[in-house]
Amino acid sequence: MSRAELEEELAYLRRSLEDLESEHEAGDIAEVEYARLKSSYSSRLARAEGELAREPFEESAPARPAGSRRLYPQSRRARLVTGWSAFLCFLLAALLLSLSLAAVGPFSTGPSLSTNERVQIMLAEASELGSSGQMGLALSTYAKVLALRPRQPEALAGAGWLSRIVGLSSHDPSMVREGDAEIEAAVRSDPGYAIGRAYDGVMLYVDRKEAKPAVSQFDAMLVDHPSAALVYSVHLEAEAAYKAAGQPVPPSFARARPPRSKKASKA
Repeated sequence: MSRAELEEELAYLRRSLEDLESEHEAGDIAEVEYARLKSSYSSRLARAEGELAREPFEESAPARPAGSRRLYPQSRRARLVTGWSAFLCFLLAALLLSLSLAAVGPFSTGPSLSTNERVQIMLAEASELGSSGQMGLALSTYAKVLALRPRQPEALAGAGWLSRIVGLSSHDPSMVREGDAEIEAAVRSDPGYAIGRAYDGVMLYVDRKEAKPAVSQFDAMLVDHPSAALVYSVHLEAEAAYKAAGQPVPPSFARARPPRSKKASKA
């Protein structure tokens, strides 16, 4: 993450902590959610301050050598944006749309957005940011959603999954634990959310080596009628968990195939 991104992250987290304290004093947030959010914001703030305190940042990042790996591993189900120009065009279009819908400044052409509409826009933005590898900005956006809706399952699952990925890649056990806790919170918030069940199954088997609890989550995921793409994205971990638990692998996982692209289906 660049210095500018870290400074933006710090400013946002400090504002979020102030807002959280105000909500807590006003009695607008439950104690459990207050404690969870305060712990999350505080740990991220300390982590960002620590990164800024390290050696000076270069003015421009050196080019990545050919064949080198990205800093953060990508999820198999991540939707990569083809080309920086296309990605920047998307961000510009999303920004203009958000400003127009939110009735900001010269874009105020209608009534202000409801909280639910703002949440949906931010969830879409966080998903795209995470898919493009901008983990810090994606996590910040998910945090904004959780400040409005502390039990929003998509934000909990998305933030938890990204925190887990970043923690594993940076060898930061505390961040992995934080991500695991958010994934579990997503399942508690919406037991019928298949993605939350899938993430929880992977987390339980890969991070905690708990095969039988992981199998329970994968079973519940299948009951929720997940998409073929989601089943395929976790089928390797699911198959391994069932085998480790001494249970037969369900056909949905054993026969999982990568989803066909639209171009392939038209050919």
